[in-house]
Amino acid sequence: MSLTGRKTVMTGMGSAYAENQRMAGAQDPETSAIAAGENLSASELQEYEEKKNEVNLAIEEGYDLKQDITLDNIDSVLEDVDQWRSDKIDEELYPVLTPDDPLYNPMMDVRRKKAIESDLTPIDFEDMIFKGYSDQEIEIRSGFRIVFRTMTTQQSLWIEQRMRDVAEEVMQYGRHYMSIVQIACCLQSVNGRPIGSSLSTFVKPSQKDDFNKALEQKLEAVLQMPQVITDDLIVNFTWFQGRVRKALAGDVGRKVGN
Repeated sequence: MSLTGRKTVMTGMGSAYAENQRMAGAQDPETSAIAAGENLSASELQEYEEKKNEVNLAIEEGYDLKQDITLDNIDSVLEDVDQWRSDKIDEELYPVLTPDDPLYNPMMDVRRKKAIESDLTPIDFEDMIFKGYSDQEIEIRSGFRIVFRTMTTQQSLWIEQRMRDVAEEVMQYGRHYMSIVQIACCLQSVNGRPIGSSLSTFVKPSQKDDFNKALEQKLEAVLQMPQVITDDLIVNFTWFQGRVRKALAGDVGRKVGN
């Protein structure tokens, strides 16, 4: 018996054909033919079989295999299996609710989030290092495109100082206000039209007053938008921040989006 539990199979001429392996008594002729044709070592063959078993397990769970498994595509098939399982978990955790449902929570709409993120250009991490910020264009829906820009540490500190303006307000108002201010700071354009002037030139503590003056102009423009729009901008800004953190994490966050 081999390391993988199969009956010893043929080698040499013709061994790369599954039918010949089947006639020789192989329990898994296709895998045996691949092993013979590619000259796989015992450890390589065992790794391939483990991956194939994982795919077969997913098939038993309901996964729809769209192509025959080969040595060349096994890793991409496994990635598709991982995505399928992730989507399946999302469907179980978050029931399908339409936006007009009273129980709908836009922040937890993972299907919409995945749809929006599927075609995004990834966050440019080097831009954050060498330019001090990174932009990302986001198509929220057909006919509605925005650009968010990452916030600098100095901008964040200046915005936090504005909490004094809402110190006496109820907590919900304070959270909402700060979210709108962050949107005003980071929103660069809507459908290609600039929202106020760029704040990226304000980088020194001595420029605080100039920053706040420019921010007020952007804030005024945002506050004129319908609340349903600004609420959705807050949702998308939260998702945008998550993608920025994943860009920082590098490969650790590879499987959770762009």
